[in-house]
Amino acid sequence: MGRASSKVFGGFELIWLCCSVAPGPRSISVPVTVAAKRRATTVVEARHSRADGSARATRKALLPRHPSRFGQVGPVPSDAKVPLQPLADEARQIETVLRYLGQPLPPADEKRINEALSNPDEGGAVAQLEGVLDKNTLSTVEINPESRVSVKRGLAAPDLIQDGTRLFLVKVVNRAGTTAPLAVESPNAGAVYKSDFEVTWHPPATSLTPADIRERWAEISLYDKPPFAQRLSGFPLEYRLLLIYSRDAGPHSAKLSFNIGQGTQDVGFLNQITILFKTAAAHSIQLHVLDENGQPSMASFVFRDSLGRIYPNPAKRLAPDFFFQPQVYRASGEYITLPPGSFTVTCTGGPEYVPATPRVYRTGRRAPRTGLSPQAVD
Repeated sequence: MGRASSKVFGGFELIWLCCSVAPGPRSISVPVTVAAKRRATTVVEARHSRADGSARATRKALLPRHPSRFGQVGPVPSDAKVPLQPLADEARQIETVLRYLGQPLPPADEKRINEALSNPDEGGAVAQLEGVLDKNTLSTVEINPESRVSVKRGLAAPDLIQDGTRLFLVKVVNRAGTTAPLAVESPNAGAVYKSDFEVTWHPPATSLTPADIRERWAEISLYDKPPFAQRLSGFPLEYRLLLIYSRDAGPHSAKLSFNIGQGTQDVGFLNQITILFKTAAAHSIQLHVLDENGQPSMASFVFRDSLGRIYPNPAKRLAPDFFFQPQVYRASGEYITLPPGSFTVTCTGGPEYVPATPRVYRTGRRAPRTGLSPQAVD
């Protein structure tokens, strides 16, 4: 049998539910909620019987509509209905940006997005789009109505490459409708050097230990360049891009925490997750380029793996490689870093040369020689 009791403090009602957990005098008291009476609520009737059975009473417990933030975050619940048009536009935007950044969605996922957008059932289309995007989600960020942030692990495989960047999605369930900037932090990311640019007359004091450098094996950031914005849209469901660069090979764990400003972290480290990443070792491949006279030359290269991903990833390239184009330039004898696997290689010496026929190269083997053939120009 159960018993409910309450007290009112300044317009707020504090409710306890008491229930017997086993025969005998034992009982447990659980504070359920403190809620303003004017808040939209779900009414739950709590009845209790006295020992002599002579009286019955009914009380109304005020329970918030939203599920507990301690529960598993899944699809957006029905009370936070997601319109199809904004979510479809975001799915197309993610599809375009991932292709631009050299890590396109698999053809099967692109096909499922097209099928979802042609679905006449709006609710079914939203569920289809969410299912496709959730497959590539590394973490799910839930912002409760009080703007507290909690994080759950996503479905994406935590696979990285040494000296390379991988892109993941971050799912944001925005129950507060906030438009604050979303930030990610990690003790495993950060600079492993100190600049002396402003104090050239003396070097900076050494403050990083070998242990600090070992722990800072990653570079982790959210992609907030156009068409993405730094601030959240306030939409109940949206996705962000997370970029992770790995310096080292092998298994490494990283702590990821998300927030929307100071004081928004949930209690009990709920805004933080630890993920064990598996990082594939990279190989340095020496390239051999010869012009039509058999002399060493320079060419542009595009390296794609079996999933269509471009190497090195355009999102985090270093000069002289440009982020806004798929190709990189290498002279004969220079190197390219690739993870294990098979790659399709396309190269050309410029508009005056015939583009070389794409060929498949597997890391671990000797790089083939590339010959450049001039084309006739009228």
